Amino acid sequence: MSSTYLTHATLVLPDRVLSDSALLIENGHIAAIEPASHAVPSSAQVIDLRGHTVMPGLIDVHSDAIEKEAEPRAGVMFPLDFAVAQVDRRNAAAGITTPYHALSFASNQFGVRNNETASTLVRTVAAYRNHSLVDNRIHCRYEVTDASAVPVLEALMAEGVVDLLSVMDHSPGQGQFKTLDAYLSYMMGNHGMSREEAVDAAKKKTAQIEGAHERVQRLLAQAHRLQIPTASHDDDSPQRIAAMHTLGVRMSEFPINVETAQSAADHALPTILGAPNVLRGKSQSGSMRAIDAIHAASAISCARTTSRRR
Repeated sequence: MSSTYLTHATLVLPDRVLSDSALLIENGHIAAIEPASHAVPSSAQVIDLRGHTVMPGLIDVHSDAIEKEAEPRAGVMFPLDFAVAQVDRRNAAAGITTPYHALSFASNQFGVRNNETASTLVRTVAAYRNHSLVDNRIHCRYEVTDASAVPVLEALMAEGVVDLLSVMDHSPGQGQFKTLDAYLSYMMGNHGMSREEAVDAAKKKTAQIEGAHERVQRLLAQAHRLQIPTASHDDDSPQRIAAMHTLGVRMSEFPINVETAQSAADHALPTILGAPNVLRGKSQSGSMRAIDAIHAASAISCARTTSRRR
């Protein structure tokens, strides 16, 4: 039996943080926290972690980083297997042991987000799993205005390479893009479009919304049959939450205001917020500050606990 004894470490536990503590690992599993001296095998490898912190690996359920590895600038593509290997190393170095690589399916005008490239990248991530440093998962994001992505996503789900399916609507005038100008600025900045090209993309997106409800129903039905978790993206109202819940969506990603986040909680939908939003103290699109939602949830939890005690 192989044993490793980590000493003088700061240990982050679910309910507290231990300073100058110790951890015993046997055969790759945690055997004891602050074990008694007689419980540590004499053959154990002792590693002094003074000044270091030991914590659980992080799970990132929505990371777009792989898109930047594959396409660091608009129209500049790296080999996809190279991009996957690079993002795998970056996650391991950052302590993210389970990243869900968020890959968007949004037609052929969005660089790495076009359906052919996105589906190839999904399969590249899946093929790399046997060699990876971390547990790479795949989060497919479906843009509801793209009819051509439906059969592509159905095929990927049938292959068993999709770990999470989310639905999103980036049409201007709602959700993340509250105004047409917000949409145009994003398309010009992120995808290198001219203003004329961005205006044309907005017109096409608006025209393609017809039939979105049926397409979403079709994809979610297959996801449910295959027991693939589902989420909605950028929910902007309690009404949107209710509609997504009725369709069978089971998570709400990045609700744009506190009222919508509260509605998600009321529907028992786990609510996903952005860590960069928390760190920066603001949303990149001018939506809700994640820390405000966290404080609101904490206040409600405390109030309910107090009420139960009474």
